[in-house]
Amino acid sequence: MTIICTTLPRDIFESELFGYVNGVVSGAATNKARLIENKAENEKLFLDEINELADDTQSKLLRVLEKGVYFKLGDSRERNALFRLITASNKNLTDSANRFRQDLYYRITGVMFDHPCLSDRKKDISLLVEAFLSKSDYAYNKNVHSVSMRAMDALRNHNWPGNFRELK
Repeated sequence: MTIICTTLPRDIFESELFGYVNGVVSGAATNKARLIENKAENEKLFLDEINELADDTQSKLLRVLEKGVYFKLGDSRERNALFRLITASNKNLTDSANRFRQDLYYRITGVMFDHPCLSDRKKDISLLVEAFLSKSDYAYNKNVHSVSMRAMDALRNHNWPGNFRELK
């Protein structure tokens, strides 16, 4: 399961991640199990743009990772959490301007992959375009084999502030 941390407001993010009990979420009448509770043992949860998590949400996530337990919103009963967390960020989490908790940073950095920006890997653009076209051909039942040399030159000369997502 993937959550893009920038797409949900903080309160909704927490209710989606931890779940809630009756009366805590306006308009919701029943208990709600959510992502952590629905995870089978060692199932993966991918938090994309983890650098955007609010401070209090970072604290709650750190507790889940350190203790293996969490609380539904509005509940006092501790619940077990057994899942694998994968995270991604488009910012340097150790940069002091990012306000990312250092203790959470060290907890999530078991294995790190540092991918150079696409603007630093211009030679890879043609390979990526080919891969994206192939995937699109299959998904949309089309038959586009390549792009023109002029288009490829334009792609190579672009700065790519949106990195791989922008290219795709």
